[in-house]
Amino acid sequence: MLYTEVANELSSYIDHCEHILTLLEDTLKEETEPKVYLSGATNILTQPEFKDVDKVKGILDVLEETPRLMQLFQSLSEGIQVRIGTENGVEAINQCSLVTATITADGHLLGTIGILGPTRMEYGKVIGLLDYLSGDLTRLYNRLYK
Repeated sequence: MLYTEVANELSSYIDHCEHILTLLEDTLKEETEPKVYLSGATNILTQPEFKDVDKVKGILDVLEETPRLMQLFQSLSEGIQVRIGTENGVEAINQCSLVTATITADGHLLGTIGILGPTRMEYGKVIGLLDYLSGDLTRLYNRLYK
């Protein structure tokens, strides 16, 4: 049972890494405006805090509008950042937390990955995951493009 769960988690992690790497590679091929890629946005619907349709609509509206979503990533410093509730600066997600990690190489910002969820999320687990994933992506970028 434990072996199966670990295998499933690793498989899911690998699938997500491959998807992110493909997106990262496509982004690096061309110089354009910043892009936003979303995955798993509907997972928020499974959280008890978001049973209110109006609240969820506001959150999904923010996620669909690139300029408003980009607002969330403004003035982020390098590394892991945690913004809880009103610290996000976007009223529609005042009931959410955003944990982000930057991906850098040679001092240049390549991108930012983040997880948006309820304020009661497991911060330790989310921070650990983003730290590990951003480190993997940075190492992979360095290996592929240097």
